[in-house]
Amino acid sequence: MMNDREEKFQDALFELLNDLRLTSRENLDGGADCFVDMVGEVASVRTYPDAHLLTMDKGIVLRLKNGDEFQLTIRLSERGKYCDDCGNPYDECSCEEDE
Repeated sequence: MMNDREEKFQDALFELLNDLRLTSRENLDGGADCFVDMVGEVASVRTYPDAHLLTMDKGIVLRLKNGDEFQLTIRLSERGKYCDDCGNPYDECSCEEDE
């Protein structure tokens, strides 16, 4: 289950960073504009599997237009108290049994 949560977070982060890559600089606002001002424009975004990294970890490889590359490893360090699917506390949840 933790791996599923990590994968969901990885996929959401990929979409967020990829949208940042696809949006023209003039159309950025708020946090996105601040991100680009602080670290630079995004050239590419790949998940660890897409980047062919030999790891079971979930994560993102982010390359900036200046050539800098960052690897962001995603680890669920603490599980919340309630299931996202049914809203019940995990000790009362049967969603994992259905998978």
